[in-house]
Amino acid sequence: MTKKLALVIAIALMTASLASADNPCIGTNWAQYIALNTAGPGGTAIGCTIGNLDFSNFSFTAGGTIQEPASNVGVSIITTPGNEGFTFNPAIVLATPPNAANTTEDIELDFTLTALPGTAIDDLGISFNGTVSGTGQTSFSETETGATWAGCGSPTTCTFAVTNPPVNLGPLEEVFLTPVTTLHITKDIGSSTGAGPGTVSISQVTNQFSNVPEPRLVSFLAICLLAGLGISRKSLKSRSARTS
Repeated sequence: MTKKLALVIAIALMTASLASADNPCIGTNWAQYIALNTAGPGGTAIGCTIGNLDFSNFSFTAGGTIQEPASNVGVSIITTPGNEGFTFNPAIVLATPPNAANTTEDIELDFTLTALPGTAIDDLGISFNGTVSGTGQTSFSETETGATWAGCGSPTTCTFAVTNPPVNLGPLEEVFLTPVTTLHITKDIGSSTGAGPGTVSISQVTNQFSNVPEPRLVSFLAICLLAGLGISRKSLKSRSARTS
């Protein structure tokens, strides 16, 4: 391999693997992620990364007759290459009795999602394990701002949901019409026992974001490859001429 070819390949690899300065996402509950909003120098906000994706601007709102703190929402990361994301455990378990009729619990999580340089986000998927009996109801909805898919009612803000009942636990996936580099995500996890008797339970909510190389990067790598092949062939011809 010639020095010029090695340089071409090195530039391509560096461009393809540019990484965020943020640390990997390691929090085990949502309160730890919210703490990142003031964890930087002088109390500035920072984010964290999972694979090719950077997460930041975390928030939390609790609603319903029973309100859980952010620290009660468990979080684990999904590291599947090209399909990274989160698994949440909202630890929702309600029943009548011992809870009163129409007991509700609602959790809203927000964050901003940014693809690292050279990467674009082209779809998102959700699922959950909401279980119910009697008059119980569970739901998980995802609202994203920044991308559009077929059938989306708004050009930049779209919502879709999984529910029980009717039984629609997912996985449900939406493919964007055009890949994007930044999204704002609002997740709403809801539950209600109804008039009773009813029970509800949600212990797993998954959210994954498929990402692919940006078309500009693919084109650049193709150009680098062609340039590298040209340099390599020229080098081989030169060596052949010298030895003949």
